[in-house]
Amino acid sequence: MTSRFPFVSSPSIDCLDPQIDWSRQSLTALLRSNIVPVADIQRITLFAENTDAQVAALDVQLKALNVQRAALVWRATAARSLLSPVRLLPDELLLHTFSFVSYDISSIPMRVASVCKRWHDVVYSAPSLWCNLRLPSCKVPLSIIDAWMERSLPMPLNMQLGLRSTPESRSIELVSKLPLYGRRIQTLRLSLRRHHFKAVNALPHDSFPALEALALDLDPFGSDSFGSPERLVTRAFAGSRMLRRLAFIMHTEAFHDVNQMLLDFPFAQITDAFIYSSPSMIFKFVQELKALRTAAFVTRRPLGQRSPFTELVDLPIDTLELQGTDYSEPFWILFSLPGFREFLCNLMHSLYSAGFSDLHSYLFDHSPLLDRVVRGSTSITRLVMRSMDEWLSVLDVVKGSPAFESIQVLKISVYEDLSLWPRFMEMLTYHPTSSVLPLFPRLQVVVFDIRLSRRQETEVERIDDSLAAMILSRWKVCPLVVCHYLWMGSVGRLTVREHFSAQLQSCFDDGLVMEGFA
Repeated sequence: MTSRFPFVSSPSIDCLDPQIDWSRQSLTALLRSNIVPVADIQRITLFAENTDAQVAALDVQLKALNVQRAALVWRATAARSLLSPVRLLPDELLLHTFSFVSYDISSIPMRVASVCKRWHDVVYSAPSLWCNLRLPSCKVPLSIIDAWMERSLPMPLNMQLGLRSTPESRSIELVSKLPLYGRRIQTLRLSLRRHHFKAVNALPHDSFPALEALALDLDPFGSDSFGSPERLVTRAFAGSRMLRRLAFIMHTEAFHDVNQMLLDFPFAQITDAFIYSSPSMIFKFVQELKALRTAAFVTRRPLGQRSPFTELVDLPIDTLELQGTDYSEPFWILFSLPGFREFLCNLMHSLYSAGFSDLHSYLFDHSPLLDRVVRGSTSITRLVMRSMDEWLSVLDVVKGSPAFESIQVLKISVYEDLSLWPRFMEMLTYHPTSSVLPLFPRLQVVVFDIRLSRRQETEVERIDDSLAAMILSRWKVCPLVVCHYLWMGSVGRLTVREHFSAQLQSCFDDGLVMEGFA
């Protein structure tokens, strides 16, 4: 039937039956004759019905073919994914890659495992991927915590419990779980408010025998703890004989004696400490930390009258970082650190930070601390200043200090007006008492981190010229190895590259590594 009734374009249907005249003229004559062609109508109707049946059958076939085609395309796409290079990685290398994933979100292992079956098998067969547990909201059921711990066996645990926004009943449940896994906990961070202290105080003295790093973030006057009489008095860490790193963050001055908070705490073992608190609390910590080698002290502005400091602090610290304001300067001046090798300073004058812009007064008042720290050591190899003002203060006050002779790495961050830059470059170029010898004779690496946007190309060239002059002058006396020069602003970066390429080509040829221009 298909060959007898071929489909043609409308309106001509002459080819439907060659024995019948289907022309437009024939149809017009028929309509004018007023004769009803019953036989023709029946024949056409039957033909139309047969055509509908054929179309329906073809439509079913077309749908089936489309389904088959979609299945083939999906199969080909899925098979093509096997050609991905990541599929060729062995499980050991894939596991090593997973170990670099950030675990700030506690559900990361499950998310990675949901990618494909192979990743699922690798993740669930690797206890090392389950040894980090962070519960910031503490809404995870305790049964899931148990399953998590089961998968991490026998690896040591790194646990963070953020209990500040957690109801008291829930906090008690979570803290009560700690002794069950305490023998495997290697790193522990607790963020506590006052209503959590009771549960922590109830922990036994030998709760964490394998603990190596502890962080306590205390907010005794949280918005939900007013009127609570509870105080932190715990022996939970008395048996932590492997503890070496301590971070202590105190947001208020509610506590004044660390020995009354952390009973029988192994302070003498601590070699690495980060303490954020008032100067008086930091001073009491330092009196207990006799083996401290690496320290970062961040001071808050004390409430009321400042406590007098009269006792000299003598510690074997070799890396020291100070942050805060000069409210704590009477404390810092008492440091006796003849052997420290790295010094990072980010102190600000209290009036200067409060909005006063008397830079001369700032430098004058700030000098005694930096004078004492730099003069008190002859072994500093790495010196980092977060402010060019502090550098100028050091260079003005400590002229000819032997401490500069040992410095190999120098880093300066620039946040303020660049009008100080030429004087700063001049001081770095020559010794204050000599026009030939450099101020830092052993300097090998210099890092400039400028956090200001470039405004004009003339300023760009002025700053770049002074730095180029400093490098070229030092190159003749004591060659630098690395110069890292970074502008945070996007304007003028191409100019920097072209400018230095033109002026320091000889240094490039001799091996000076210039970084930070991309």
